[in-house]
Amino acid sequence: MVEKVRDRKMDTPNARKALPARGKPYYRTIAKGLHLGYRKGQTGGRWVARHYIGGQDYVVETIADADDKLEANGTTVLTFSQAQDRARQLQADRHAPTPKAGPYTVNDALDAYVHWMEGKRKSARDTKWRRKLIEAELGDKEVAKLTADEIRKWHRKVSETPPRLRTKEGEQQRYRDLGTDSASIRQRRATANRVLTILKAALNYAWREGKVDSDKEWRRVEPFEDVETARVRYLSIAEAKRLVNACEPDFRSIVQAALQTGARYGELARLTVADFNSDVGTLTIGESKSGEVRHVVLTEEGKKLFGQLASGKEGTALLMTNAAGNPWGSLTSRGR
Repeated sequence: MVEKVRDRKMDTPNARKALPARGKPYYRTIAKGLHLGYRKGQTGGRWVARHYIGGQDYVVETIADADDKLEANGTTVLTFSQAQDRARQLQADRHAPTPKAGPYTVNDALDAYVHWMEGKRKSARDTKWRRKLIEAELGDKEVAKLTADEIRKWHRKVSETPPRLRTKEGEQQRYRDLGTDSASIRQRRATANRVLTILKAALNYAWREGKVDSDKEWRRVEPFEDVETARVRYLSIAEAKRLVNACEPDFRSIVQAALQTGARYGELARLTVADFNSDVGTLTIGESKSGEVRHVVLTEEGKKLFGQLASGKEGTALLMTNAAGNPWGSLTSRGR
């Protein structure tokens, strides 16, 4: 699920009342090349989306009315959160793959699958990163002529390929040394299985959309067995303390919260004061990876930590922010 952006000036109708009316929208970046704008008029405001199209040029389009005076209905009147979803959908539609004449290839299937994921507000980051392992061997293959043997050979090759290192765009891809021990082999086979899952998901989507008549070829390809066994490793108390002490001061609370709850970074970054129940000592994770709400029972030390984080804040306020008082960004960017 895409992480929602917060903005104290535009989050709520009450917050927007304080903004002076003007013709130029108030903008907030919500994704790369995408800004959500609020154009404040004398009697209310409207949401607009601004898309970057390259060459320092933007396209601006009106989305819907803001819920300044009328209750949001999800179509013509939208909340700040709903407007973000609409703007992202418009951006996804703009980047939708253009139908082409000729054979429908694996690359076409991957493009359509990624577009579908983004339209459903699912994270496509992992798919975009791992698809490079598919494109090199199978990208130009026609889906209708793809055979189980071709997929098996490709799957084996991925398992024998050294792990890729992050490389600057335009530079030759760098690789980590390929280990020959059992743990390294298991790790590479697990990676190959994950990439196979992405390939099958894209091909299944193509089949459901009528781009190919049968799915029997890739259905016959099996993943490597017994490679997903996780290595259980717990930090000692001394290690945990060293980890916390090594963190930057503003990031320290995130790490302490992770140690107390086992929650993911994104889940923690979205927590508000209202998610902490000091009476019973629980924390509500409202947007988990599975999409289900779960409740974490805190230890006495955890209650104390979250009590300190919540102290003096309103229920809608974030429990943890960076040094500038802004929401934490993605873990890779660590934007401030």
